Amino acid sequence: MKSGLSIAVLLTVLLAGNGAAPALADAPRTVPIEMSDTGHILVNARVNGSGPYPFIVDTAAGATVLFDPVSSAAGLEDVTMDRPVIIQGVNGTSEARLVDVGTLQLGAWQVPLSRAVSIPAPSHLDDVAGVLGADILYRQPVGFSLGEGRLDIYEQGAGIDESAMPDGEWFAVPIDERGGEGVFFWTTLLVDGVAVDAVIDTGARRSAINIAGARALGSDPANATLAADEPVRGATAHETPAWVLPVTTVQLGEHVWGSRQFTLADLAIFEAMGRVGIPTIILGADFLAEQDFIIDPGENVLWVQKRRSAALGFISSPAVEFSGAGQ
Repeated sequence: MKSGLSIAVLLTVLLAGNGAAPALADAPRTVPIEMSDTGHILVNARVNGSGPYPFIVDTAAGATVLFDPVSSAAGLEDVTMDRPVIIQGVNGTSEARLVDVGTLQLGAWQVPLSRAVSIPAPSHLDDVAGVLGADILYRQPVGFSLGEGRLDIYEQGAGIDESAMPDGEWFAVPIDERGGEGVFFWTTLLVDGVAVDAVIDTGARRSAINIAGARALGSDPANATLAADEPVRGATAHETPAWVLPVTTVQLGEHVWGSRQFTLADLAIFEAMGRVGIPTIILGADFLAEQDFIIDPGENVLWVQKRRSAALGFISSPAVEFSGAGQ
């Protein structure tokens, strides 16, 4: 599988014209996940009993997406629409189909899913079946442990019990919900001391920054010292030129990464989000996978474990630096 930023960064479906951690004592459903060799977070799912098929786990995809070969193999029928279905991908928009589904099964967890978007399979993701989106993931708190290969699905309305968390091992970061066409959660990063809004996007294998963000950090793609990066590709048939933007430190709450880099690109999704001229980062799996974390959409909290997630042999990024006690 060739690489790309994300299959559906902040994917939205547009019908044209139309403060405490979840208690660990409440055992969540656990579903196996893995990191692909290109850096995507994958989970196996059955579609109406067909499969299993590998799906990208994407907290910033507004809708769950199936690629057409899987829709056909699962015998899914199109929903009759009098208006086109348009998807907004990282690089642009494209028409899609809406299909009747029924259920997705993740491990022992059977999830009702009445409808999903179906699109042609992107050529650079020929061994992936689709995208598991926020419409499923954000029904309840969801925890990620890439080191242990585990996706934890908590009960809807799970009890909140800070005392159930191991003392000093987790810290909380406020997140807030934005984005009229879907459910997206944002936080604030300090990048070389500059505050930048960041959307939490497990579907992006590379974290990206927009032009305004680069300029806030004193850089610009017109600067000849910036090295070219791999072009960005996503769900639609477009690609966007990119550059490598190195930074000294990136801080999320109590957690500090040292000597990292962002993909700098003028992505169509930034304009769709209304972020032209506003420093913005897509915080992807290259950062998030290094720590265990829990997204609690009900309480608007991102919980991050202070220790590095175990067994991260697939991570090739520089060593992570920590601040605070209990490291």
